Amino acid sequence: MAVKRSDSRLFDLQEDKAAEALLRLKLQVGAAAVAVAVFLFASKIAAYVVTGSIGLLGSALDSAADAAASTLIFLAMRYGGRPPDFDHRFGHGKAESIAALVQAVVMVFSAGFLVFQALARLLDPRPIEAGLVGILVCLLAIVVTLGLVAYQRRVLARVQSTAIAADNLQYETDVLLNGAAIAGIGASVYLGFGAADALIGLAIAGYLAFGATRVFKTAFNELTDRELAPGQRDRIKGIIEGHPQVLGFHDLRTRRAGTFSFVQVHVEIDPSLSFVASHQVADEVERMIEGAVPNTEAIVHADPAGLEHVHDILTS
Repeated sequence: MAVKRSDSRLFDLQEDKAAEALLRLKLQVGAAAVAVAVFLFASKIAAYVVTGSIGLLGSALDSAADAAASTLIFLAMRYGGRPPDFDHRFGHGKAESIAALVQAVVMVFSAGFLVFQALARLLDPRPIEAGLVGILVCLLAIVVTLGLVAYQRRVLARVQSTAIAADNLQYETDVLLNGAAIAGIGASVYLGFGAADALIGLAIAGYLAFGATRVFKTAFNELTDRELAPGQRDRIKGIIEGHPQVLGFHDLRTRRAGTFSFVQVHVEIDPSLSFVASHQVADEVERMIEGAVPNTEAIVHADPAGLEHVHDILTS
């Protein structure tokens, strides 16, 4: 078994200046998401009181869910950014996945409440007042949200984060939700199609539920240690096979927790190599993987080539 250079490697990774900078960037975008969500909720709920638009209520409820989820995600990123300790040797990254899972649940409840309100409005139609106010608020929300989405995408281009990706999906949905609310208000006020607002509310609820399933699936996969995407695994395989002294490999295992990925693999090496030389090859493969795949902890075990074949013969 390849001897690890030091059990402090995980601590060193967290203490690296680049990793600390990325953590600060994550927290900054998390704080920005909370601020935007609170501002949008306050604006939309005030506009709903003035207009009575169900579509606008749906958008306001979505912003409320955003505010709660973004706050949870911000706290989860702070906790998940802690360095590994003796009780959490793989770090605290799964806190982000838990936050994303909670966000999906909040989205489902918001969708259900919106369906209830929309159906009630279909049974008891009411005119929308001050439609222009609602439209202007939604336009403001679109501009502010697009700015946040662009910021989140820039951060995601530098660091992988399940929590930020889930938040980004939610705010991308918000742009569509605000557009739909504008359409519902416009059709009701200016085209005389009174049921449009409630119907748009139902459509928004459906989209919220659809988005929740995507967020839930991603978070659930991480919490249950699902393998990395096929493309990422193929890249890791190519790195392993690219080492000139690796004759083969087996038992490749991968998983993800928040920002960090973990890779474990057995590499097959010429049996004539000394223990020290085999250990050096394993270390080199670890460094190659960690250098090519950001925020990754690799554990490589060196086996003599042909050992698997001998084991199969002895146990057959």
